[in-house]
Amino acid sequence: MAAIVAALAMTFGLALPAFAAGIEYENLEIEIEIDGDNTEVEVMWEVDGDEDDASFEYDTADLDEVYEMLVEDLEEEEDIEVTVEEVEDAVTDIEGEEEEEDATEEDAEDAIADAEEAIAEAVAFIEDLDASTTESEVEELEADLAEAEAKLAEAEDALEDEEYEDAVDLAEEAEDLADAIRGDEDDEDEDEDDEDDNDDNKGHGNDEDGCDEDNPGKGKGQDKRCDDDSEDDSTDTENWKEKFKDFGKSTDKAVLQGQLKELLLVLIQLLQAQMAKSN
Repeated sequence: MAAIVAALAMTFGLALPAFAAGIEYENLEIEIEIDGDNTEVEVMWEVDGDEDDASFEYDTADLDEVYEMLVEDLEEEEDIEVTVEEVEDAVTDIEGEEEEEDATEEDAEDAIADAEEAIAEAVAFIEDLDASTTESEVEELEADLAEAEAKLAEAEDALEDEEYEDAVDLAEEAEDLADAIRGDEDDEDEDEDDEDDNDDNKGHGNDEDGCDEDNPGKGKGQDKRCDDDSEDDSTDTENWKEKFKDFGKSTDKAVLQGQLKELLLVLIQLLQAQMAKSN
């Protein structure tokens, strides 16, 4: 409309005062209600002291999209020209929107307490590691523990500075690092159990639980191995070498005794297996 008036004025040589496009409104207020993926918008304004309003509905819960579409609808249907920023400023109420609450001092203290508990459990876990754990593995776990303790210290500093959001985030990072120390080891134990289970059921061909006509194998009872399993011997040897490569290097008497005990157990198992084969 403003463009048409301006064109006519130019055609007839009329001088018009400068004016803003759209109606001159005051006291723009917008209320929004979000219901699932739908958003209802109620817009209220005043023109020359008279109140007016309009309602709009959108098939989205994304407020950025709602604001952009509302700007277009207000201009096209109500001759109100407004920017997205002005729409955001005019919003007085949003219902159905899940607003994140700021972390409190209690939240930070609880998060730090959880981190301290997780770190204490990680410390106990490292202290209880058996002699088969290599020095490099222990050093790696201790490095992870040190990182967790550093994060905890940062969380405590943030709490003291009343930066509760940062304190919660740092404490949760510390807890995750501490949990990973025990979690990684648990995963390794499960992997070892799976390997043991697989060793008890060496099978190929049409019988997945043992040797069959496609692969008759050799030996008897639990020591029966399928022909195709012979190619795994080299891998088993490498695994043994890796497991015992650090044995006898420690100067700690208790560690050496533990390693000797484990070697004796392995020797007994090998002798039993050899006797079973000879029978």
